[in-house]
Amino acid sequence: MHAFLAAASAYAAASLASPLILRAISRSLLDVPNDRSSHSHPTPRGGGVALIFGVGAGLVAGRVDDQLLITAFTLSVLMGAIGLADDVRSLPVLQRLILQAGIGIGGSVALVLGTGLSRPLAIAAVAVIAIWAIGFVNAFNFMDGINGISITLLLLTGLAWTVAGLAESVPAIVVAGAITVGMAAGVLPWNFPIARFFIGDVGSYFSGAWLASVSVVGTRLGVAPILMVAPLVLYAADTSVTLIRRRVAGAPLLSAHRTHVYQQLVAGGWSHTKTTGLVASSVLIISAASFTWLVESVALRLAGTTLIGVVVVFYLVTPLVVARYQRRSKSEQAR
Repeated sequence: MHAFLAAASAYAAASLASPLILRAISRSLLDVPNDRSSHSHPTPRGGGVALIFGVGAGLVAGRVDDQLLITAFTLSVLMGAIGLADDVRSLPVLQRLILQAGIGIGGSVALVLGTGLSRPLAIAAVAVIAIWAIGFVNAFNFMDGINGISITLLLLTGLAWTVAGLAESVPAIVVAGAITVGMAAGVLPWNFPIARFFIGDVGSYFSGAWLASVSVVGTRLGVAPILMVAPLVLYAADTSVTLIRRRVAGAPLLSAHRTHVYQQLVAGGWSHTKTTGLVASSVLIISAASFTWLVESVALRLAGTTLIGVVVVFYLVTPLVVARYQRRSKSEQAR
């Protein structure tokens, strides 16, 4: 019942806040297309504030008193504040990273407190969690470039976490998953299939931090780590491979670009809807495959993990496959 109330409240708050936020940002915060953009018309950005309202309302309605989830929300709001500042006045990259690092390390310390780890292990855990949180916040931001892609990820991750929490009997994760579903569903009609607003840096920083920190909370509470992280693998893989490829090519890592897998697909002629559909179906299969880890069978776990790897690789090479198919089609037409 708490999970249902949390989801309904998150949906209502995000849904009701969205038109009000759109009215507030429709003229003052416009995302003008640049070299990194996959859109062609100026569009209001900053709509992600509705996501913050959604999660906040869900936590209150679900009577969440789990300190770890409250810490995760606090960390996420602070990250979202950096994003909002960047939406309003475009902060320098170094300044953003310093602020992210401070919040990430502080939040990581709070998430590690009470684990009973020895000092060396606790320091190592703080470092790993901080790198994960900061890294995924930026990965989410990099990947949030076409209509619906990130809201769909939030929706599917929430569904996966809700099922994982039920399967592992961890109520806090059931509620966290339900809240994530609710707030994403409330914003989705405003961002997909036609974007009336973008969630902006405020939305991507908040969402990335929420997903990263709750994945840590779930692991601490006893949910199998793979169940918490699996829905996030595609975003992490796309970002990591893109950065490695640009590094090898000698391209500046921090400059605007359109070389992520989803951007290559859109540049190659795919619609936002089709590309978002590919990402969504991939995340869905990966999430489903991760549940093989709830079974004691080593063979099933191996099969599930292999399927996750196959789906990730298939997604990463899709632009090459599409480009080859297009060249072949043009060649046949020329004949």
